[in-house]
Amino acid sequence: MNKILDELRELTQHNGFKGAVIVKARGITHALTICNLKKINPGGEVYCIAIPEEGYKEYGSPEVMYRLLSKEEIDKRWGVMTLDEWDKQQEESV
Repeated sequence: MNKILDELRELTQHNGFKGAVIVKARGITHALTICNLKKINPGGEVYCIAIPEEGYKEYGSPEVMYRLLSKEEIDKRWGVMTLDEWDKQQEESV
C-alpha cells in the first residue's frame, strides 16, 4: 500500500491538482465513464492508480468512494504530503 501513498504524494504536489476520486472499475475507460456519469470528474488531466482488492479496506471505504476528495481531505485522511514536505521531514529526523 505504500506505493499508492507514494503515488498520491507525487500527484498532490502539482499546482494543478484539483482532487482525487476513488472508484471501483474494470479499467481506466470504465473509471472515467463512472466519474462523468456521477459528475465527479474535476476536469483536467487524469492519473490512475490501480488499487489491489486488499487496498479497498483502507482506500475504498464508503465515505470516500465515488466523490471528489480535495488535497486537504487526502492529507488529513492518509497523511499525504508533497515530496518537499517529505524530504524536509526526513532531514529533520536524521
